[in-house]
Amino acid sequence: MFRRALKSLLKDCRGGISGLIFETVMAAAVLSLLVTVVYLFRGNMEMIRSMAEREDPTEKLSERAFLPLERELVTGADVIAAIRYFSGDPEVEIRVSAGGRQKTYTAEDYDPRDFRIDYRDMFRCTCQYEGKVLKGIEFVQGN
Repeated sequence: MFRRALKSLLKDCRGGISGLIFETVMAAAVLSLLVTVVYLFRGNMEMIRSMAEREDPTEKLSERAFLPLERELVTGADVIAAIRYFSGDPEVEIRVSAGGRQKTYTAEDYDPRDFRIDYRDMFRCTCQYEGKVLKGIEFVQGN
């Protein structure tokens, strides 16, 4: 009887030990998977951070990349873009001369019903600065 009890106890122990080994192996596998995922996540975050810090003119619009202020001749589309860009800045005055008419924009958006600018017309561009601060732009229609 004692022998039977001992055999059944050892049998239960072996099942318990194999179950314990199985659970330990599974826990180790889950932990290693978790560590791998965290490592990959950190790598991706570093890559995203480095890409965000790098200045790319196609992603970060700046006055220099957006507006053709450094060119002497610009199109009507460029003039309209400049008017819209500076429409929220009351410090910059934009003067446009086209078709014998003249219009000054100060913190004002472009309205084609008020003053029409053809997208394909060519304009001479002159910028006025105070130090390094842009104060005015003059666009005069020309050939």
